[in-house]
Amino acid sequence: MVNVAKLLAVVGALAVASCAEEPPPPLYDTCFMLSGCSRLVFFASGSAAIRPNDEAQLRSFVAAYRHEFPKPGKMYVAIDGHTDTVGDERENLRLSMERARAVRDFLLTEGMPADRLVAMGCGSKGLLLRTSSNVDEAQNRYVTVRGEWERVKERASCTIVE
Repeated sequence: MVNVAKLLAVVGALAVASCAEEPPPPLYDTCFMLSGCSRLVFFASGSAAIRPNDEAQLRSFVAAYRHEFPKPGKMYVAIDGHTDTVGDERENLRLSMERARAVRDFLLTEGMPADRLVAMGCGSKGLLLRTSSNVDEAQNRYVTVRGEWERVKERASCTIVE
């Protein structure tokens, strides 16, 4: 038979011990608040679906934004989609825009202010790993998400996602 008094004493001791430990690290990383600091989200070939581990990273980004800027309107967020060099450039531009749109829409569902998000597709421009044409390189299928202090402007090599 279980001695309830002893069980409660053990549970109480564990609770006190766990309270004495250092607090857990924050659920976010404020690195993105520094202009130019970014987070990368990677994609499967031909896909714009966000993977679960990248969803967690994006939620961390949202938590940091909310922590640093409880009132919206302080910082802009640039979202740039990229592809590898497989396929023609028009298709790569379309896919990069889909990837940027997917990340933007995810951030919106997490409560990011729409007027602060600017998503762009860059096709196979901006490769992380330089390759020749038609090379299936996973490191080049990505979206960057970064904080910027100034309004994000369209770049010559990218197209804004509506």
